[in-house]
Amino acid sequence: MEWETGTGGVIYIMVQGDKYMGGRVDFDQGILTTIHDLYIDFDHLSARLHELSNKSPMGVIIPMLEKDLKNPAIPKIIEGLNECTYLKKVFIALAASEDGYSRCMKTFDELQIPHRVIWCNSPAINEVFEDLALEGLDLRCYTGKGRDVWVAIGIASLDIDAFAIHDGDIRTYSRMIPTKLLYPIVEPELGFLFTKAYYARVDASD
Repeated sequence: MEWETGTGGVIYIMVQGDKYMGGRVDFDQGILTTIHDLYIDFDHLSARLHELSNKSPMGVIIPMLEKDLKNPAIPKIIEGLNECTYLKKVFIALAASEDGYSRCMKTFDELQIPHRVIWCNSPAINEVFEDLALEGLDLRCYTGKGRDVWVAIGIASLDIDAFAIHDGDIRTYSRMIPTKLLYPIVEPELGFLFTKAYYARVDASD
């Protein structure tokens, strides 16, 4: 059985052998603009992002749990990020034990882009939450990747102006994912403040 799916979820075609099984092409623009991936050249976008990187430093935030370190997608993600040389920094927002933190540091040694592992449930960060609670801002009841992302955004914003956020379990990861997320934001001719990518999940097991 042969299946073909487009990226981004905006255009996809499903084929079984030579038989068309269905698809979706959405050229109707609503309140939210859809940029269709008809053909996007990485080298062209990467060169442009390099030009813009001095004015708009870019980075990637990846929220992760300790169990995610075993995900087979991690080497693929590191490989893809290493090709995104326009990035100033990558931030891994990690919730883990002390041993998990050490393993994460070792895992991302293969990442050639400057990076930082943010241990989001470390004693130091928990102390910050305790201090905030004493000042009347109690965030200790919030846990999970959502809170970790906000912690990472605060730290990342000290170094970068535009950042892409994605999970650490994307097995089809490529250099195009951060590239397509960041380009519409930092390209001044487009003027976007926020982008979101989505993709079709096709079960071809039947």
